[in-house]
Parts: sequence; C-alpha cells; structure tokens
Amino acid sequence: MPVGTYLKKPKWSLYYDRDGKQFDGGVPWFGALIACFASGGLVWSVRATLHKEATG
Repeated sequence: MPVGTYLKKPKWSLYYDRDGKQFDGGVPWFGALIACFASGGLVWSVRATLHKEATG
C-alpha cells in the first residue's frame, strides 16, 4: 500500500475501510474452523456426560 493510505477497522467486524472504500476478507475460514471445533467439543462433552449418567 502506498504511504498515506488511511485504514480503519471497526472492532469485531470482518471488513476494513481503505481510503473510504470497504473491503471484506472473504469467507472467514479461521472463524468457521474455530466454530467447528467448539461445536464438536460441546457435542462430545454432552455425550460423555449422558454416557456417564447412564452407566453410573
């Protein structure tokens, strides 16, 4: 980027402004990956708890 380019990134957003034009980052792959791991962990913990209650 040339010197003097104005960048602005609002907190908790997926896009940024460069010289007044809005740019997005495309598909947020990292966020989707984290959400998959979190969902998998939640399902695993619920299944483990239910299994423990059924056998114990």
